[in-house]
Formats: sequence, structure tokens, C-alpha cells
Amino acid sequence: MKLVLEEYLQSMKEKDELDFLLCDLLMLDGYIVNTRPQRGERQFGVDIAARKKDEIYLFVIKQKNIDRKSWDSSPDGVRASFNEIIDFYIPKNLVLNGKVKAIHVVLTTNGNVASTVIPNYNGFTSNHTDTMGISLKFDIWNITTLVNLCEKVAFNEVLFPSDIQSLLRKALYYIDEPDFRNTYFEKIVDYYMKRFEEFGNNDKKLKKVLTSFYTCIALINKWIRETKQYKKSIDLIEYSLISFWRYVCKTEKHENKDIVKYLKLLFDLYEKNNISFFDEVKQICDVDNGLRSINIIESRFITLEVASRISIFGIYLLEKKDENKKKVSEVYDVLIRLLDNNPSYRYPPYDDNIIELSFIYLFLKEMDIQRSKNFLWILFGGISENYRANKIIPSPSDDYEEVLSIYFRRIHSKYDASILFGTLLEWTCCAGMEDLFSEIECFIKSEFKEMICQTWQISKTEEIDFFSHGASFLIGTGLPFYLHDDLSEFRRILDSLDFNVDFNNFKSNRHSLSSILLINSRYFHFPVLPQFWRDGSKV
Repeated sequence: MKLVLEEYLQSMKEKDELDFLLCDLLMLDGYIVNTRPQRGERQFGVDIAARKKDEIYLFVIKQKNIDRKSWDSSPDGVRASFNEIIDFYIPKNLVLNGKVKAIHVVLTTNGNVASTVIPNYNGFTSNHTDTMGISLKFDIWNITTLVNLCEKVAFNEVLFPSDIQSLLRKALYYIDEPDFRNTYFEKIVDYYMKRFEEFGNNDKKLKKVLTSFYTCIALINKWIRETKQYKKSIDLIEYSLISFWRYVCKTEKHENKDIVKYLKLLFDLYEKNNISFFDEVKQICDVDNGLRSINIIESRFITLEVASRISIFGIYLLEKKDENKKKVSEVYDVLIRLLDNNPSYRYPPYDDNIIELSFIYLFLKEMDIQRSKNFLWILFGGISENYRANKIIPSPSDDYEEVLSIYFRRIHSKYDASILFGTLLEWTCCAGMEDLFSEIECFIKSEFKEMICQTWQISKTEEIDFFSHGASFLIGTGLPFYLHDDLSEFRRILDSLDFNVDFNNFKSNRHSLSSILLINSRYFHFPVLPQFWRDGSKV
């Protein structure tokens, strides 16, 4: 564990990472943190000021090893910071009285101090042993000190017992395996959620678990990113976000400052991982059939997965409004090029591949209504053509063996229920596409006379339980559609289905986090809530 922690801490940047973690560790170890790092403000050499009993601690934080250059070769050097503290910070910023027994100036680094610097350091500190009649002491907290502090206050046997350490080792050890299962990190996240509920009414203990939780997740995320398996890193953060948001909604802690801070940090990791994944997709989006795999079925699965992942990312960025206009346009452009060069998306192997197609459609609809309508014509054209020419249908079940039978032996079970066709009818109805709506109905009536088109939705009271495994079987309502030649009549049916849902008052929507409902559907492969297209834009 020491080696894992050491590698993680060494990767942290000085600003907004190392200093942020140190603030939390100090508070967990009984320090009172008086000042935190501030961007754009002169700090007179001090990154963090803290107090413990009757002694003051002034932290000078530097990244990586301290060599002769970082000691005294720039205005941001260690020696310059020490001088500012002695000349300005202590006499101008500190209120000193008889209760202060000592002032500690602590050089903190996630590396080590080079041996060539030690004589300079000792010479400087020996000439500054007191200030304003108070003992002045200089300390060095290097990577070893930080690792020990982490172990002491954030990874002890109470907060990080041996069974969780075992899961963490497995998660890290098997990251490179092709059949890596999310079970390892899911169990770690689940453990922390139980601790949150256990200590939820004790702010001090909750803060301690929050720090340990985020550090653990960030550590796993770092290791996965080093292998460049960005889909796995996205999965990790998606499950962490989903579980954490479920806890927040369940306990009504939406206004808790610590909760909000760590929620934002998880979203930051989510965005960072998605950008890395998107950058890889961008390299192949212009390659003809660039997502081709060992067989046509796998190619279709991969195309749908990749396109749906970047579509959700685009929707997430849209929800952040003006912050990401350029990035949103870039994601949209890459999605269009990806779909144009990988037309296999129009032949979904599973009926419930409508889940992936829903993310794509929603993003297209937000960006360009006409493009989204063209997408529906192309999609239905592919599905109907594949059946009429080859008798290939989307598999009614999630059984890969059935898909193989359909594609290579033209044998399939009865296609008598479909959420795919139910959703296509909804999209065309909500988009006012009467011609396509009629074509889909005619196709169903002529080729699948006994098919029942379906939808699935939840109510406001079921939202919390939506963020969990098996929700599509335990909650919600599956509703059949009876075909109607009149599009306006079908629209009235949809409106009646929405009557008791109260989608606008879902906690996720009220707190401007509608995208987490989509992230949840992607991770657990649940049907996308139909209110996203029935009610118009939610981003």
C-alpha cells in the first residue's frame, strides 16, 4: 500500500491537487486550517497556514524533488518563499501572543530534498531560529512523510480495513486483464457508501471518510489511465458518481459543502477521462469502417458503444452551458464523421441497443433537429432493409448465442415485444414525423402482427432506487403501446403516460444534473427515461 500511495502522491500537481489533499489530511490529523491556497492572491510564501495546540504551522508546498534550481534560482524558489515568510508574512499576517510557543515553517514536497541542497537548507535555517521572540523551527515533509500521514489518518484499520485493501490490490492487479470486471471497484465504492450512511450525522467522521473515498478512487483512476484504458476509467468514475449521487439524494445533503466539493471533483475526473477517450476516437473517426472488428456483429456493438459514449459526454458538456461551447461542437463534429464512416450502427444486433441509439439521438436532437430526423430515417431504413433482405431482426433478448443464430442460421425466437420499435414510434411522434411514423407502423403490422411495442418509465418517488443494479426489474413500469394510425392520438397517449411521472421535480433535474440520469442508464444498460424526448430538452 505504501508503494501505491507513494506513486499516487508523486503524480499530484502542486496547485489544486497536492495542496488540496494536504488541507484535508491536516484537518483529519487534528490541525486547524486557517488559510487555504488562493489563486491570484499574493500569499507571501505561505500556501497553507494551520495551528495545532499552541504552535503555528506555515506550509510551503512544492512539486517533485527539491534541487538547487528549485531552491534558489527563481522568484518561486524555496529560499525566496522562506524570506517572504520571515520578512512579511509573520510580522504582517500573524497575531502573536503569549499562547504561541513556536512557529514551524514546513517545506512540503511530493518528492525529496536533494543532498546537494541540504547544506544550503541547514545554513539558512541555522541563521533563523527565532522571530519576534518566538521559537522558529524549520521542518521538511517529503514523500515519505506524506505517505505516512495518509496511512495514519485516511487509510487506517478503521477506515480502510484489510478486506478493502485486498479488493484494491485486486482492482489494480487485474487492470491489464482483457476480462477485467468492474466488480472489484464496485465493491470498494459500495463499502464507502455504507460508511457514509454510518457516519452521516458526524461531520468530522464523514469528512474523514470522504477524503479516504476520493483519494482511493483517484488512485485507482490514475492507475487505469496509465494503461490508457480510458473506457475502464470512465466506468470507474461513472459508478462512483452514480453511487455517490444516490447517497446525496437519499440523505438530502445537496447543500453540504464537503459533499458538493467531492461531487465536483468526481465530475472533474469524469470529464478528464472522457476527454482522453474522445481524443482517441477523434484519431479514427475519418477512417472508413475504422471500428471494424473480427466479425460484423462485434463491429456493430463497438460502433454503438463508442458513438453512445461520446454522445453522453456531449450531453454532459451541454448541461454545463457556456463553459464548453467549443468542445461540444468538436464532439458533435466527430460523432457525425464517426457515424458517416461506420454505417453499421443502423443494424443494431439487440432490441435493447435502442439504449445506445437513444444517447446518439438525444445529442443529435440537441445540436441539429434536422440531422436527428435524418438519423431516424437512416436507422429505420437499415433495420427494415436488413429484415426484408436477410430476415435478420434485432435479437429480442440479450443472448449473444441468439444473435449468432439470427445472423448465421436465420433462426430466431418470436419477436412479439419490442422496446426498440416502441421508442422509434415515440421519437417520430414527438418530432412530428408523420410519414416515418406511418412507415414504422405499416412495417410492424405487415411483418410482426403480434408484436407489442413497449416503453419503460419511473416516477419521481422511484428516482433514488433508479441508481442501482437491477432497477429496471425492481422499479418502474413497462407499458405497452397499441398502434394508432393517428399520430395526434398517439401523442395524447404519451401525454397521459407522463401525467404522474413529475419528471421536472426529479432531484437530478432540480439540481441541474439531468445528465447523471443518462450516465446511470449507460452504466447499468437501463432504458433511457422517455421524458428526455417527450418533455423536450433537459440539458
